[in-house]
Amino acid sequence: MSSIRNAIRKILPWQIGYFYDFTRIKHFPRLCNKDYSDYIFWDNLLGRHIKHAYLADKYAVREYVKGKGLEHLLTKLYGVWDSPNEIEFESLPVSFAMKCNHGCDMNIICPDKSKLNVNETKDILAKWLGQEYEFRYE
Repeated sequence: MSSIRNAIRKILPWQIGYFYDFTRIKHFPRLCNKDYSDYIFWDNLLGRHIKHAYLADKYAVREYVKGKGLEHLLTKLYGVWDSPNEIEFESLPVSFAMKCNHGCDMNIICPDKSKLNVNETKDILAKWLGQEYEFRYE
């Protein structure tokens, strides 16, 4: 049993990704960028995977988009806060969206600010900001 563990520890992360893709999508990733998951795998294989973490950052990606000359495509940014208590809800427009930067599915879409329960919104944001996400190969 320990020899199997030792063999698994010697597998490179890209090899694990290759195997994972095979078990999940039932085919090995195509290295000619047929779809987005194949493109991501190819980038990981070539060591260009660091950019994917940067592009997943909802705030940092704005600088990337500006650098490509596409600033006109960005939505208006009303603020960046570290705590829900820092948000001045009265200064926000009638409709807006709030997103936590460190995870997925952490969005508040507010079509009408007059119907927004500010205290409940702050509680939800505080809960989300208290969650930590990290990915490890183990």
